[in-house]
Amino acid sequence: MTDQIGGIPWRFDAKTTRGDPGGGGLSYNAKSADETTVICVSHAMLGKRNPDVSQYVATWDAGGTADNRGTLVITSATRDTVAIFTVKGTATHKPGYSEIPVTPVQSFDAFENREAITVQFSQAGEIIAPEPGNGTPSADVSALQAQIVAIAAEVATLKDQVSAIQQAMAALVIEASKKG
Repeated sequence: MTDQIGGIPWRFDAKTTRGDPGGGGLSYNAKSADETTVICVSHAMLGKRNPDVSQYVATWDAGGTADNRGTLVITSATRDTVAIFTVKGTATHKPGYSEIPVTPVQSFDAFENREAITVQFSQAGEIIAPEPGNGTPSADVSALQAQIVAIAAEVATLKDQVSAIQQAMAALVIEASKKG
């Protein structure tokens, strides 16, 4: 399995009705990835402060053609579970979440309810950089900014995990010195 660093973290919500999956949540409108036609995704990614990534999500239906806006790859953060979809048509953006129309491409295994997942989006078609000096950032620049925010959040999480490990190691050293 490939490393998903750089993917946006969310939590899988196993409900199968369309609607807000809650802060940091992502859900299908079907019981399996192979039957899914709409993915509902929170505008808040999973994290300590649940950063808003709605501008990034809004780019998912901005490129390519109506039949292929790009590819969503959803991967378990802890297991070899993956689901791949083609984004098609136009998303419906609602307060707090978006409904993304998709076509299943391939999946392996099923996500568990409340499982930590990461999502990567690759836009279909050619990426065009903004012309110098026009002062208007393109959707691609906004997407890159959202990815930078996500990476920064992951780095903060990793720092917290390293700190917890260091504290646990220190406690073990103190306990070992008492015994020895």
